[in-house]
Formats: sequence, structure tokens, C-alpha cells
Amino acid sequence: MLRHIYKFKPGLSTRREIYSFLVPLLLSFQDNNPEVVKACGGALTEWTTVIGWSSLTQIFKHATLSDHIQVLEETCKYLVSTSKTQLVGDLLSQSFDFLKSPQSFLRAAAINLIGLTTKKLNMTQIYDDDVEVIQNAVGSLRNDPVESVQSLVNTTLKKIDEYVNPGFVATSRLSQLSNNIFKVTGMKTPKRKKRLFKSVKRERDDNQKIWKWLQSPLNLLRKRSNRRVKNSPVIIGNSEK
Repeated sequence: MLRHIYKFKPGLSTRREIYSFLVPLLLSFQDNNPEVVKACGGALTEWTTVIGWSSLTQIFKHATLSDHIQVLEETCKYLVSTSKTQLVGDLLSQSFDFLKSPQSFLRAAAINLIGLTTKKLNMTQIYDDDVEVIQNAVGSLRNDPVESVQSLVNTTLKKIDEYVNPGFVATSRLSQLSNNIFKVTGMKTPKRKKRLFKSVKRERDDNQKIWKWLQSPLNLLRKRSNRRVKNSPVIIGNSEK
């Protein structure tokens, strides 16, 4: 489907819609199902062609079930390298929706995506309230019914805190003194902090529609795979006589 869109050279609004496919496909790629992984890998390969992220094409094209974390990490790394802060924020916001998924693998995948993205970002240059949004979103799963998800939440929150406070936190007086020194000496002041999230509440209807649209074919793949496993003959002992 995406390859057909590429022929028409999508405009800005269409590209924005196409970007919204990335998170659902990436998170579904974390499913422990070879057929789903293959389908998502193919879709993501087409996606990179349309968007122009050619550096990721080969990664998606040849990815297997065992590569799921590497795929996530490389994508987050490339995403941050684009320096499109608003896009990073939009995709992080989209991943927050999956923290509420009834499927534990999707919740875990969303946490991993958030954690790997914040790892690549310079979190000291992100507004405090935006950092708090991320921490609150991940922290909402502290009491997740799945123990492994709880553990992942605690690890991710600890790492985010380390990214935000890398060893030394200046006091307000020292910060003021530093600013005065910058003014007197003519040295450049630290970079202005960046906004990840829009102040206006983001509409999520389109994202939910996309996820519902993707769920149907992915569920069919899961059922097909499960039937194959169920119908496979079980051989006990040595079949040779």
C-alpha cells in the first residue's frame, strides 16, 4: 500500500499521516510471532522508502524475531538524529496510548521505545514539564499486573532520571553566578531548552483509527501462526523402526 503512495510524492499533510504508522508497526514488531514480524518488517521497509529514511531500510528488510530490540534502538537513534523535536514528541505521545494496551507485550514495547528515545535525546535540554509528562506516563505502570513490565518501568524511570540529572545538579545561586559570567565574558549561554509536546491537548482519534486498521491483519497473522503450531504433528520418541 505504501509503495503506491510513494509514486504520488506525498505532501506534508500526507507525510504526517504516514509518520503515524511508525509507532504501531514498531511496537507490533515486538510481538513474539514470526509472521507478524515478517509483515511488520515488510511494511516498515516500504515506510522508509516513502518517508526517505533509507538508512533504516536494510535493517527493517532483513530483521528477524531476534532483532526486535535492535530494530527499536536503531529507529529511536535515527529518529532523534533527525533533530525534528516536534516529531519525536508526537511519536512519544503516540506511544503513551499503548501503555494502556491489554496486551502486555505492547505495554513493554512502548516502555522500551520511550526509554530508548530518551536515551538518545539530550534530556537536560528538554523542558522539565515535558520530562514530567514522560515520567508520569511510564510511572502509570508501576503497578502493572505483569511483573516483568513493573521491572521494566522501574529500570526505565531510573535511567530517565539519570539522563535528566547526569551526576551534578547546580544550585540556583550557582546557576545565577554562571549566567553572570556568561554575560561579562561574552561566552555563549547554554542552549535554550526544547519543547517535546504541544501545550494544546493532542487529538488522538486518527492514531486510534490507524491502530484499529492495523490490528485486523496482524490478528489474522497471529491466528494463522497459532493454527499451524496447533496442527503440527507431535512426534514422541524415535519414529524409525
